[in-house]
Amino acid sequence: PSLEHDPIALDGLFDVRMAVCGQGERDSCQVTKSKPPGWLQLLAVGSALGVVWLYVLPHIAEFPSVKEHIELLERRNINAGAMFYTEVQEKR
Repeated sequence: PSLEHDPIALDGLFDVRMAVCGQGERDSCQVTKSKPPGWLQLLAVGSALGVVWLYVLPHIAEFPSVKEHIELLERRNINAGAMFYTEVQEKR
């Protein structure tokens, strides 16, 4: 038996670069990544949070039912950020 390894399957591991590029072109073949870089992911998440915080939530606050609840809290001088769920009255 020959001691040389198969150029495609080395010790049971499949080398995709050799299978796609061919045996002699391994060094010149470009392998693309499927995952974007970390800074791009961070930018995407930050942008999504910014859109929600600066656009979506202010528009939700303009819905009549939400606006009515906000006005009720302001009239009663209730700080919504300091409320506990046990202090909230049930809506009927």
